[in-house]
Amino acid sequence: SNLRVQIYRGRPVLTWWEAPRGRRRSATYVVVNRRYKPIKRFRAGHGYSGDLHEFRLLPRGTAMITAYDAVRRDLRSVGGPRNGVVLDSIAQEIKVKTGRVVWEWHSLDHVPIRESFVPAPKRSGSPYDYFHINSIARAPGGDVLVSGRDTHTVYRIDRSSGNIVWRIGGKRSNFKL
Repeated sequence: SNLRVQIYRGRPVLTWWEAPRGRRRSATYVVVNRRYKPIKRFRAGHGYSGDLHEFRLLPRGTAMITAYDAVRRDLRSVGGPRNGVVLDSIAQEIKVKTGRVVWEWHSLDHVPIRESFVPAPKRSGSPYDYFHINSIARAPGGDVLVSGRDTHTVYRIDRSSGNIVWRIGGKRSNFKL
């Protein structure tokens, strides 16, 4: 999924995300040259499950990707089970050459689950995708833009602290729409 032409080290490449059927935790990001020869394959960092929504190469040899992690949480405050599972949406910037994570942001550290517009599941076995990260982009000045589909929000994130600078849309927008 997410096949696109991008530039890596000054040359055009094809990139995509792939995962064996039923084994999303084994997902890889692939970069191939003009002759379709693989240049690099890497996974999301820190053991997280890489996601197909974003794979954006940046000029300095890094890639912005999306990932998920299932985390146990008490979801009663949003109508879910006490022993629930919530999906933490993760944005990572990874050195393509080494696979090393150089920046990481977690939705659960900065966006409360009550900001979601999606109802929580009633059963404890169903994961709650309260945020659903869709895209990541570098903003002018070095900050990062992240969109959360299920919060109906785009967030500007301070790259050095991870704090949210502003939100547009959603339940706590800094802008009147």
